[in-house]
Amino acid sequence: MIVDLYDDFKKGLLPLYARSQPLPSYGFNFPAYPDGRVVTVVGDNLLASVMNTHHSGLLFAYMPNCPHCKAFNETFYALAPKYAMKTQFVIMDGTKNDVDHPEVTFKFGYPSIWFWGKNNKLTPVQHNDRDRSKKAMRRWLDDLLKKDERYRPPKQNKKKKEQR
Repeated sequence: MIVDLYDDFKKGLLPLYARSQPLPSYGFNFPAYPDGRVVTVVGDNLLASVMNTHHSGLLFAYMPNCPHCKAFNETFYALAPKYAMKTQFVIMDGTKNDVDHPEVTFKFGYPSIWFWGKNNKLTPVQHNDRDRSKKAMRRWLDDLLKKDERYRPPKQNKKKKEQR
């Protein structure tokens, strides 16, 4: 019995246990909101929601009582409408959910921000800069989205161009 369990473990046949809150009402039928709404995901449907969309994905994993997370929450919700046509914004309680992805970890603390490009879903990029202001996040997102094919940065207002 134990030998069989060990053999299954070595072959990678045992299912991975990951914590997850109950699935939201939409389950695995992930809603794509083109108007920039942020969608709450849980451990069981996070990868399905990110992998099964033709958009890039941005995950904000938070800890409910973290002051940095509370401060970044406003920035995250403000950015969502600006990138709605290119990136799906998802939010998850990182203390109650695990992610079944070898590169995604929350061991460096919260907030944990991860980006999946629409053309490279297997290699997410973590935001490691302490500057999480709107300007810094826009710059980071624009740089990552430029790497995806057929991406054009948002057009600037004429007033800003004239000021330069």
